[in-house]
Order: sequence, then structure tokens, then C-alpha cells
Amino acid sequence: MNRSVANSENNDKLLQFYDASLSQVELLSATRYSNERFIAEGAIKSVSRVTDNHCSRDVAMARIKDDVLDLEQAIDFIREIQTTSGFEHPNIIRVYDMGITEGAPWFTMELTSGKTLNDKIREAPSLPEKMEIFIQLCDAIAYAHQHDVLHLDLKPNNISLGKQGQIMLGDWGLASSIAKRPVDDLEKSQTQQGYIKGSPGFMAPEKANPEYTKHPSSDIFGLGAILYFLLTGEAPIEGANQQETLDLTRKGKIQALNRPEIPSRLTPLLSKAMASDPAERYHSAAELKREAEQYRDGFATLAESASPVTLAALFFKRNKTTCILALSSIVALLASTAYYIHSLQASEQRAIGAQAKAEHANSMTTLAMAELLNEQEARQKANEELSSILQIHSGYELDQLDFDKALQSAKQSVDSTPDNPNALYTLGFTHFVRQEFRLASNNLKQSGLNKAETLIKLSDQYASIPGPLSGNETVQLIKKLGKQRVYISLSMLHYDAKIKSNKEHCKLIHYFLKKYNKPSGRFAPPLQFHYSEKNRTANLSGNPDGILLHSKKTNLTPPVHLLSSLPVRALILDDTVSNRRRAESLKTNSKCKIIFVNPDSHRRKQPPRKKKNKTL
Repeated sequence: MNRSVANSENNDKLLQFYDASLSQVELLSATRYSNERFIAEGAIKSVSRVTDNHCSRDVAMARIKDDVLDLEQAIDFIREIQTTSGFEHPNIIRVYDMGITEGAPWFTMELTSGKTLNDKIREAPSLPEKMEIFIQLCDAIAYAHQHDVLHLDLKPNNISLGKQGQIMLGDWGLASSIAKRPVDDLEKSQTQQGYIKGSPGFMAPEKANPEYTKHPSSDIFGLGAILYFLLTGEAPIEGANQQETLDLTRKGKIQALNRPEIPSRLTPLLSKAMASDPAERYHSAAELKREAEQYRDGFATLAESASPVTLAALFFKRNKTTCILALSSIVALLASTAYYIHSLQASEQRAIGAQAKAEHANSMTTLAMAELLNEQEARQKANEELSSILQIHSGYELDQLDFDKALQSAKQSVDSTPDNPNALYTLGFTHFVRQEFRLASNNLKQSGLNKAETLIKLSDQYASIPGPLSGNETVQLIKKLGKQRVYISLSMLHYDAKIKSNKEHCKLIHYFLKKYNKPSGRFAPPLQFHYSEKNRTANLSGNPDGILLHSKKTNLTPPVHLLSSLPVRALILDDTVSNRRRAESLKTNSKCKIIFVNPDSHRRKQPPRKKKNKTL
């Protein structure tokens, strides 16, 4: 088959990926662009600088190389375009235009400085600059994940520098939708040939497995690998050759983290981000970004489980000037007080006889012996009291929806009294709310308490599921909680909001709304609830019997607003006397607007009842 015939057939197949409303002339022509200047090329595509004659600006044009005749590779190329064409993020290279010329697809994109992260590292940036680069990259990946897209090929060569020096993430050739879908023919073929999609040295261990299931945790590993590169200038996995590097990748054997270039406080963060087991990594790129921001701003990260001494040292470092002034004032005050007391007591001490001194010395000796004998008992009692206080703090912080502080308090409680069953149960309970089921199971089993049996059973059942549960999985888990359902489920509701998109989180909110608003009759319509991400509007119209938006008060929990975990600017309700009377109590916050609509505009007609035949 000659090249012209192949191009014709390729055009027909590739055009299926384009908008049917576009004319074929527009898709098959690149005459809009001129003055092409070569920049760089890779295995599949070459990149040039061209002039956009319509907009009078220079852009970058990527086109598939002439020697790449494989239709499936061309389809992969187009998927990269379509994956990022709708992205609008300051740290993701924007796509402007796309088309096909003689069977070869091309696209134009934002023009960068031509430098990559490799060039930036050669400039020896400071640690704060490196952390800012990493935070920008985390934000870009979090944005992509929020739009259900995985990158799956994070490495320095795919990270460019913008004209203003900002990080620009590109090369989405291996990107994939998070939504589950059948493996296409191209991916099957590459798996059969033993082809691994990714870059050894930076890709997650599970990606080297032909049975790999795409998951956001692979990008979390890639982010950890980029941070390792920023700090050391090396890939986290390196072998003598590519095959050895791939073997080390499969085994998850990363280079040592206790290197002088890596700050000791970042070691736990790197260890968690690049854990061999995907379930032990950070749940999301947004969570990893928050940890990096905590470190940048001088706060302890959750991964390092900082001791009270470390927390105090970080507080001093953040507020050095204020602390020095305060300590100076305290020392001056103590010195003045001590001098005054000493002056008053000096004359009295001179009058005390030798016998009084001897009695004083004897009493001090007796007191010292008593303190020595009771030291072990006092220390044990102090540890138990501290553990109880930390357990109370953990429960309070869960009630206040501060899940990171709750976990920290629970861990400190166990550190104080490792054999305390209540402390172990509190730590396991906190892990369960955070959907860290393997850790929850271990701590709950160690507690040996009967009340932990249900949570242990559910933790073991859900431990094999990697990453956060989906909305439907969370609902099924809550239904299995039994008597412990109310307190745990309300905590899980708010933690779900922290780790899920609003769209996915609404599935759990819908479940709670139906739970607290049972149908009033046989023909009652199902509960109506819609949430607009764009307008931040919760629409509860279409519920003529009124709507209950607060959970019931229990011995453990006060009433909780069921929409308080969503950002709600306006609440749409049926215009009824009941809703008007309760309007203020239905608001999620003081700034929330209430919009009333005519209930008759959407009320469903009830089916007519069948008449029974009367018999004489």
C-alpha cells in the first residue's frame, strides 16, 4: 500500500476523533501557520516554533513524525490533544488548535522558554525555590485529577519552564481517564509485546506490571520522584542500565533517603509519597500539596509525626522575634523578682541557727528519698493522665472536623501508654474515619475491646481497596456500621468532603438526605436534590412535604447540618409555609441565600387509584 493510500485511510479513521461540525478542509490544512523553526523531537513527535497568521503570534506546533506510520500511535497522539484541550491552569501548557495534514495529526500549543526542569536544577535553586516548584506541580496534578485525568509520565523532561519562569507541565501522551473503561486494542497490543508505558526511574512500581490498573496513586509516586530529583538532582530509582532500572522499579527499590541533600523533615514525606504499596501513599495530590505547604510555611507535616519538642521548635522558628522578646521579658521579670526576694530573706537567713539548718537538711533528705521511691509510680500515673487527655483531644478534634490533629493526638496518646486499650481504640477509630483501613485494623485488634469487633471486620473487608472509597462504596460501608453508625458516619461524611470532588461527595450527601427524610406515603415522589458546582447552589425543590436538613441529636453528637460539608451560596426550596418558617435554620451559613420557588411548577401527578368492583 503506497503512502498516499495509507494517508487517505488514516484521515478517514482519525477524523472520527474530531468535531463533526468542522469542515474537512479545516482539519486537513495547516496553512494558517508559517515560518516554521525546529525546536526538538522525541520518539513520536517533533516540536517547532511557528507563526500563527490569524492571531499574529508565535506558538509551538507538535506534529507526528514522518517515520511514524502506525495508526494506533497517531490515535495516542490525538488523545494527548483531547485530554488537555479543555485545561485552563497556569502550570499546564495550553492547547490552541489541532488538525491533520496528509494523514499526520498536529496541534499547536503555548510556547514555553525551551528550558526544562533539568535546566532549572543546573542553576542550583534554593530549597524554598525547589519547594515552590513542587507545590506548583502538585497543584497542576490535583487540577488534572479533579477533571478525571491521570498524567502517568511525570519526569523532568516533561516539565517545562514558562517565559516568566513558572512551571509548565506538558507531554500528556500517556494520560488516561480515571473513569473505569475497557482496555482498548492499542493498550492490549502493547501489553502483549511487553511494552511498559512510563519512564523507568520515575514511574511507580505497579506500572511495570502488565496487569496494572490505572489509579491516581501512580501520579502521587511520580510527584514524590520529582521532589527527590529536585533535592538530589538524581532519579529515585537508578540502575546500571535501562533493564536493571526497570527491575528495580518493579521491586520498588528507591535510592537512600538519608542523604545530606534531603532535609530530615522531608524524609517521611518522600517515604510516604513513594511507598511501594499504593494504599500507603497520600490519598490525593491535594493532600500531598498541603503537606508540602506545611513544610514550606514552617509547620510540622502529618507524615513526620512530630513530637511536642519538634512542634515547639518549629513554633519558635516561625515566631523567632516575638519569642525572643517574650523570653527576654520573662527572664528580666524573674531576675527582678528573685533579687527582691533574696534581699528580703537575707537578714532572716543569717539569724537561723545551726540546728534549724540541720533540721532543714534532714527534711530535704527525707523528701528526696520519698520522691525517689515514688518516681516510677508517679511517672506511670502521669503517662496515664496524659494519654487520657490526648484521647479526649482526639475526640474533640474529630468533632471539630480537624482530622489531621485528631490523628496526631491519637498517636501521641498511644506513644504515652502503648498498652492502653482505649488509646489504641481511639487511634484505630481515627484511622477508620480517614479510610486508612489497614492501620485501623491493626490498632483495633491490639486494643482487644469488644466494641471494636464491627470496625475490625469492616476494616479487613475494605483494606484491599486502594485509595479513597467511591461515593457508592462509602454508602455501603456506612450501612454496615450498625449501632455505631451515627457518630462514625457523620465524621466520615465530613472527611469525605476533604478528599473527594464536590460531584463525588454529593452521592454521600444524597444518601444522608434520603436517610433523614423518609417518604410520607405510598405515592410520595423520591427526594429531589441537585447541586451546581458552577453556581454553588443546592436545589431541594420538588419536595412538597418539606425537607429535614439536620441529623438527629444523640448522646455522642449534636445535630449536624447535612449540607455543611458543601460550599453552598444559595439554597432553592419549595415556597411553603413550613419552609418559610424554618428558613433561617435551613441555611448552611449566615451568607447563604434562600430562594423559594412555586412547588406546583414541578409537582408530579399521582397515578389514579384502582376502584374495587363491588359484588352484590
